[in-house]
Amino acid sequence: MNRQMKASGIEWLGEIPAHWEIAPVNRYYSVQLGKMLQNSPGAPGDSEIPYLKSQHVQWFQVKTIDAPTMWASRDDLDKYQVVPGDLLVCEGGEGGRCGILNHIEGVYIIQNALHRVRARKGGCNSFLQYVLSSVAASNWFDVLNDKATIAHFTNEKFKALLIPIPPLPQQRAIADFLDAETERIDALVDKNQRLVKLLKERRQAIITQAVTKGLDNGVVMKDSWQYIPIRRLFRIVNGGTPTSDTRNWDGDVAWATPIDLSQTNGKRIESTMRTLSRQGLLSGSRSVPAGSLILSTRAPIGYVSETTTDMAFNQGCRGLVPVIDLDIRYFRYQMIASTQHLDALGNGSTFTELSGDSLASFKIFAPPLPEQRAIADRLDAETARIDTLVSKLQRQLELLTERRQAVITAAVTGKLQIST
Repeated sequence: MNRQMKASGIEWLGEIPAHWEIAPVNRYYSVQLGKMLQNSPGAPGDSEIPYLKSQHVQWFQVKTIDAPTMWASRDDLDKYQVVPGDLLVCEGGEGGRCGILNHIEGVYIIQNALHRVRARKGGCNSFLQYVLSSVAASNWFDVLNDKATIAHFTNEKFKALLIPIPPLPQQRAIADFLDAETERIDALVDKNQRLVKLLKERRQAIITQAVTKGLDNGVVMKDSWQYIPIRRLFRIVNGGTPTSDTRNWDGDVAWATPIDLSQTNGKRIESTMRTLSRQGLLSGSRSVPAGSLILSTRAPIGYVSETTTDMAFNQGCRGLVPVIDLDIRYFRYQMIASTQHLDALGNGSTFTELSGDSLASFKIFAPPLPEQRAIADRLDAETARIDTLVSKLQRQLELLTERRQAVITAAVTGKLQIST
């Protein structure tokens, strides 16, 4: 292969092999935008046809399950029908996201949230799919689609997009190489994801075992343990949100929301995305001291974190402030083990919420303080060990994802030499 390189003149692309061409998508591919949604017959002979929309297209795959229907004419079928081998590309949402339709049963068309791409002479849909992945990884779609407003990868933008065009045999060789390489990496990703899932399940099982049976696995529940309502152990504090007055915000008071709790769930929380001023705290929220628990009680229910400093929170959370001498770590673990039970108590028509009364009446195990400390010490050690393993696996997942995209980009830009 001739490895002499030349400047492409395209910001996201850089240099390419000298014998490659730069051309707009429309030169080597036909691009058809889908049909506008039609909710009723427009003429005699129209029929209801299943259609695909952007939700059906994910990177490198197209799913046809749960496809809705719209009315379409015979001419519409000729114009918008899809067949195996078509590349479907999102026009809106994540504009540019694409996948090849590998299998379909029956007749389907596409809505105008999708482009259908078919290769002309000299083009290869599989190669284009990987090219569009590299465009997305470079964030070039963000520039093209102007995400400051409503992002649309329009038909005009798509057809005019400049892309690298190797000779057709080389496009196919690159696509075949990337199919095999990404399949290998995806298998490793899948394996690591399963291990992470198993470790998290193991973590939950260890916590539940310890806070319901103690450290002696042979004991169902010790006689010295109490099973009592939360209100006998904690004072429950409701959260709130101040007005948008700028004087209420960006102060030195941490202000937690369910989003903050989702990031520290089951652990300690030290900082939050937003903060209140002292005025904001007094006018629209309440705080709990360090050594308390904050629990999300709506959307979703059950995230729990232990405060390491005085902290306020919004109305999607409630604070639990100890009213007796206890080991807050043990009860943090107790709430982790109770997540599903707390979620089942939620109710509401607009959104599901755990009421203050339901939370106050919820019963939990309360062993004597020395046992609380012993259990918490054991769980601190066990969960730290598992969390370390999970962190390592998640870092490996990040590196595999980066490696996957790096290989794709190197191949479709000619930086990686692939023989035909």
